[in-house]
Amino acid sequence: QKANFEDDTAETRQFKRVLIALGRALKPRKRKWPEWIVLHMTVLLEEFDRRRVRKLTDILEKTEVAVELGNQMDAFAEQIADAIDDDKSGVWKNAGSQKTYRQFAQYVLHNAAASRSLRTRHKFLRQWFWERLEGASPPDDDLPPPRWEAQDDEGDELNPGV
Repeated sequence: QKANFEDDTAETRQFKRVLIALGRALKPRKRKWPEWIVLHMTVLLEEFDRRRVRKLTDILEKTEVAVELGNQMDAFAEQIADAIDDDKSGVWKNAGSQKTYRQFAQYVLHNAAASRSLRTRHKFLRQWFWERLEGASPPDDDLPPPRWEAQDDEGDELNPGV
């Protein structure tokens, strides 16, 4: 479907900046970038910028910031890809990885588009990145509530608890 929104609004300009910053941080890798990490990282970059933790201007203007973020994204994606492979084979090479990433792998493999799966995965990824941000402490609040009211394919609201 084609998106229908005004091209020259503050929200549109911000969204474009997030996508450009994401493009700067995503570097070529041996495995294709999974769609789910691109989706979650887009939301996370917007939050980092809004909370003034990792400014988009720094990602856009400072190569080392983009490289650091790209390395973190790559490390996370590789750990999850390994967990998915291990879960599919039933043989876990790393017990710590099994404990930490198995549930996440299950959410990626099953019901990936369900709102509950999306929110749970994003909460996990968000915590993973916040713990690795130098000089930043994770916010006390949970995920910011979405700005929409809708139903997903399972019928549960996309904004639980709001």
